[in-house]
Amino acid sequence: MTKINHCWQLKQRKLMNFIPILFLVL
Repeated sequence: MTKINHCWQLKQRKLMNFIPILFLVL
């Protein structure tokens, strides 16, 4: 369970880093 949670946190962080770039591109 902890492993899954950690994986989700990494995905979330990637998403948060990716969204601003998306907005900049748009």
